[in-house]
Amino acid sequence: EYKIIDKTGKVTASIKDRIIGRVIFGPFVNGIALTYSSGTTNGTVYGYIDKTGKTIVPCKYREIGEFQNGYAKVLNGRYGMVDKTGKEIISTRYTSVFPFADGFIIAYGWDGNNWSFAFDKNGKEIIKGKGLDLSTFSNGLLRVNGRYIIDTTGKQVVKSGKYEKISDLNNGIAIVTAYTGKSGTKDSDKYRYGAIDKTGKEVLVPTLNYDRIDFFAEKMYKVERNGKYGLIKLSPLAETKSQTISVTIKGTAKVGKILTAKLTPSCTNISYQWYADSVAIKKATKATFKVTSAQAGKTITVKVTATIKGGKKGSAKSKGVKIIK
Repeated sequence: EYKIIDKTGKVTASIKDRIIGRVIFGPFVNGIALTYSSGTTNGTVYGYIDKTGKTIVPCKYREIGEFQNGYAKVLNGRYGMVDKTGKEIISTRYTSVFPFADGFIIAYGWDGNNWSFAFDKNGKEIIKGKGLDLSTFSNGLLRVNGRYIIDTTGKQVVKSGKYEKISDLNNGIAIVTAYTGKSGTKDSDKYRYGAIDKTGKEVLVPTLNYDRIDFFAEKMYKVERNGKYGLIKLSPLAETKSQTISVTIKGTAKVGKILTAKLTPSCTNISYQWYADSVAIKKATKATFKVTSAQAGKTITVKVTATIKGGKKGSAKSKGVKIIK
């Protein structure tokens, strides 16, 4: 019979499980300890016990890894995965198994073929195929062959064929490329560059405006067009949806001067309407407005309606400025 003692030497539990061979226990980490038995007919085998001495994973595996996110990789000829109850949720028949991450367990190799598999947290098979390139994209989403994305049920969140390539996420954004259009049409052999967020939603619709887009720093991306470079800002859709439009009037509030409407954040599809004492000024529908004597002594405001890039439509009205002669 084996005993478990604490750091003062006090016996805290007894281990009564009959284990063949010489048993050595490792230190307890997060309430469990590695145990292994040597001299068995299968050589040295490994398992885990808890602080009460109860067997969690029986000593029957030739190799066993540390628990990560509730799962440990095991080896019995080939690799599989066990959970913290000792249940073998992925059977030991794969040449490699990767730790549980973002809702998936990925495994490779079976029957000598180059097969790929993905399982959910319960060990249910989601997708399999020969030569598939599988990689986690974000929590609950898996990228397949770098071209489409599925969720933990196997549903295609980003449809196969929509993009030619989906990059890794960087600050919640992935760059995507897509072909321009039908074969034989103008620029059909060129890539369009765009972006999606971690949910697979488009932040930037693929466009020929850029020859290339690359991550630069934080939310800034370097863009190239005809050998020239610039920077654009891209934010995950969830962030842009929470943004609201605001507008301010810049310039000198005086007859003969030009006033300019300044918007935040970056917007598209912008329309303007300038007002004098809350009455719309005819033909004053641009980003700038030249003050005339007709507005002297009146309060000027501007209203804008626009779409936040990658987000929702909205409108805003500026604070008023009093015009002096």
